[in-house]
Amino acid sequence: MRRLVSEPPGTLAHDPQTTSATTRYELLKVLGSGGFGTVYQAWDRDEQQLVALKLAHESQSWALRRFKSEFRTVADVSHENLVSLHELHQDGTSWFFTMEYVDGVPFDAWLMPRPVSTLPETRAGRPRAKNAAFDPRPEQVASPFAESDTVWSMCETIEHVADCDAAQMRMRRELVLPADHSGGIDYDRLRAAFGQVVEALAFLHAAGHLHRDIKPSNVLVTADGIVKLVDFGLVTQVRDGVLDTVDALAGTAHFMAPELSLGARPTPASDWYSAGVMLYLVLTGALPYMALPDTSSGSGTYAPSAVCDGIPADLDRICAALLSADPADRPDAAALLAAFAPERPRRAAPTRPYLSQPRPFVGRRSELRELTRALRPGEHGALHPRVVLVTGEPGSGKTTLVRHALREATWAEEPLVLRSRCLERGSLRLRALDGAVDDLSLYLARKSPRELAQLFPLERRDRAALVALFPVLASSGVFIGEVALGQTIPAGELERRAIASLGLVLARIAREQRVVFVIDDAHWAGAEDLAALRTLMDGDAKTMVAAIDWVLVQSEANMHLDVLLAGVRRYGRERVRQVQVGALTTLEARELAQQLGADDAAQVACEARGNPALIELAARGGGLGPTVAGSLARLDRGTRRALELVALGHMMTVRALRVASGISRRDIARLVEARLVQIRPGALEDEVVPWHAAVGALVCAGLDDTRRRELGRVLQSGASVGGARAIEAA
Repeated sequence: MRRLVSEPPGTLAHDPQTTSATTRYELLKVLGSGGFGTVYQAWDRDEQQLVALKLAHESQSWALRRFKSEFRTVADVSHENLVSLHELHQDGTSWFFTMEYVDGVPFDAWLMPRPVSTLPETRAGRPRAKNAAFDPRPEQVASPFAESDTVWSMCETIEHVADCDAAQMRMRRELVLPADHSGGIDYDRLRAAFGQVVEALAFLHAAGHLHRDIKPSNVLVTADGIVKLVDFGLVTQVRDGVLDTVDALAGTAHFMAPELSLGARPTPASDWYSAGVMLYLVLTGALPYMALPDTSSGSGTYAPSAVCDGIPADLDRICAALLSADPADRPDAAALLAAFAPERPRRAAPTRPYLSQPRPFVGRRSELRELTRALRPGEHGALHPRVVLVTGEPGSGKTTLVRHALREATWAEEPLVLRSRCLERGSLRLRALDGAVDDLSLYLARKSPRELAQLFPLERRDRAALVALFPVLASSGVFIGEVALGQTIPAGELERRAIASLGLVLARIAREQRVVFVIDDAHWAGAEDLAALRTLMDGDAKTMVAAIDWVLVQSEANMHLDVLLAGVRRYGRERVRQVQVGALTTLEARELAQQLGADDAAQVACEARGNPALIELAARGGGLGPTVAGSLARLDRGTRRALELVALGHMMTVRALRVASGISRRDIARLVEARLVQIRPGALEDEVVPWHAAVGALVCAGLDDTRRRELGRVLQSGASVGGARAIEAA
């Protein structure tokens, strides 16, 4: 894709500088622009549908890493009130991802009876004229490589806003906040919309993520009242109770919780505070720090009723509680879910109230012991690479097992763990290495210039190739001037030099610190990925990767991976260890269901057949049967037909399924996100199968005889004549 220029929202993208050079996406207009990228409305020619396309800005390497992290962090988090992310693409030097296009308006615009009051400029040191219109998309403030600078800039912003607002407060009460402001609000409509915000945030938190930038422009509402939480540019993940971020102070100043400016780490309560600011804004037409806190109770909270008459007591109470200065005094997800539309059926309600609680880990003693033994330092010497292959069905807990083993291992030194995940969707050149190189760039960011000079190749052309293939490494001072040179190296030479140079860097690190390279979903690795891994594992200098351990996690067979492992076994069969992850025992499954808060742990354990992911899904939805039934009820006719065909036929190629049901590839992806089907690599085409036999059985159980015969005829026509063409004719 040709690099695009940043344009204001609504700009048409038809001029030569704003036209996509890809054959798949046609850019139509600019929807908005932020700190990390510009979002376009685009037409997906392959799927014949509108999408939103976010293109990374030309920026520093840390911004590119953040951009990719935005996609990877929530790509698998699926909820009707969260915008769906589609595919991550690399096209030359351009990076972009696609997502669901939401035809909606910001939360406040959908609810407010009149335009929002004027506000001062949010950026530090650049005040806006007092009569300027309010910009609903204030600039985000975040810089993971200059944390002290970030704190200073944010504090300066907060102080400026507070000073401006205090000076204007008396005028605003009389001129901007008329007593009848709240009278034009439909409170039932507000409760329904805010209830969806609560559900989206609660689900995101339960999935282990913090949004950190809740504000009206990031909460869109469609014409039929469906709320979509968007913009995951500042989302961070919590793994095993540890916040996975390096920039605690980030967000939009007007909506940030006060404890963040004092150095506290973000928590779910920080997101709830931001939601409270948004609610206050809709109720009063102003931001809470434009008003004086309500000190009548001694709490120092902001009550909307202090500045506007007629606000319902329940909304006034909840809003004031959300804006409590002490995070512990703010209502949590459970309280808010109970307060807003408690009768509304919810999919997968959260079961973990606090992100500080690690994900439950039950059983797996033998697998854990076997994996820990295979990764024990010095177990097999240090002359050749060693690989641990972790296999098992989807949802069996392979990734959780690896993380637990690496976290709990009592080794003399903590290893440097580099993680990648091979995404089935998108077009990354080296998907098996991309995420790990991003982790490597974070490790290198903590090194001094002298240490970096010792790690990287001496030849300039090698350094240029490395940074051209992996631009996230460009932040290092050793690459000054090499970025342009890398663009002139022929593709074949560039990749060969870059992979060899990466191996050299890893080998030099491994001399001082143990390195563990984890590749998740390795069954989606392609021939190009495995060629790069083969170079790293079996380079000209065997000591190059001798101290690196490789952990490959896969659910399906991969012929390219089999060839790679055969090469490693040349050095001895013990160089490759396999850890098979099976189903939990009945007692273990019941214990996990209990820890996840299942009402009937025994029933959940039985239905899920020992699969941890299904146990969690069933525990959240009141049982696997009701959960699957609820998912079916939300499917449109074509998507439901596709699911029924897969459940009854046990397997269909992606192409045949699309022809038979008339759905898009994105519709199949939604079935995957809902854990109803899975896609696995086939010999000639990718195949769609039930996500688990238990799910397929429940779908089939809901089919009557007439429906079974109808679907059977479609399946039979496809099998007897040759797949998609026969189904299409039928």
